Amino acid sequence: MHYTLKRKMIRDLEFMLVNTIQPTSSNDTFNEYTYIDKNVFRNNSNTEPVIYELHVSYTNGTQELVGQTEVNYSSTAIRRTWGSIKAMFQ
Repeated sequence: MHYTLKRKMIRDLEFMLVNTIQPTSSNDTFNEYTYIDKNVFRNNSNTEPVIYELHVSYTNGTQELVGQTEVNYSSTAIRRTWGSIKAMFQ
């Protein structure tokens, strides 16, 4: 068994594979996993949400959609201008 995380922007036609997660034990009912998606780049003109899907693939070959969620990211980048950089050294 393993989990598959997929991502799609509204403008994309289909979901892209983001990460495959192998369970840490055979009894994986209550384990919690975290994934930080560092490949979503935003700017002020791009405000569309990102859609994630989580699938589970069983050892018998069947797959199941566990859930889907929509995330609105905000940019954490700091815009640096020449004036602001100069001011740091005065």
